[in-house]
Amino acid sequence: MGTYKLLLDEDLGFDFQLIAIHTSLEGYHITYLLNKVLGLNLARTPEDLAITKEKHSVDFPLFEYVDTQKYVTYHFFNNRIKTLMQDSAQGLFDNENAVSVSNLFINDLPKVDYLLKVYDESNAFAKAKLIASIKSIPQVVTAYNVDIDQLKTKQNLIFE
Repeated sequence: MGTYKLLLDEDLGFDFQLIAIHTSLEGYHITYLLNKVLGLNLARTPEDLAITKEKHSVDFPLFEYVDTQKYVTYHFFNNRIKTLMQDSAQGLFDNENAVSVSNLFINDLPKVDYLLKVYDESNAFAKAKLIASIKSIPQVVTAYNVDIDQLKTKQNLIFE
């Protein structure tokens, strides 16, 4: 009887679409506009996406909508977020030592403001139509599909 080898492939096979959105709007405002234009019901989840970077944890707000009729799950979240970090030097006033630091969820996309992750179980997702609808929002500068295979930090996108 022959021997069998099981080979584990490190590539997880990312079976979702990732859309980058450039806009200067706040998260709640762009979420409202996406809900209005796309007919979604994105709602803030009780828990944010937490990533540990350089000895501190950063929370990224997460909005989610599960369309049970079309078998599509939408996750909308910030790619860039600014946090206040306390400087280690002690001063006369506490708030003078606070420094604003910009943190990225996906380091490979430094200019992207928001990301829309779309997981479609039925494989009937109309990506071009969705991107065109997002671009029709006047406050959105641009929106485009991101090639997930080209990202170095794509493991951050696995959350559920």
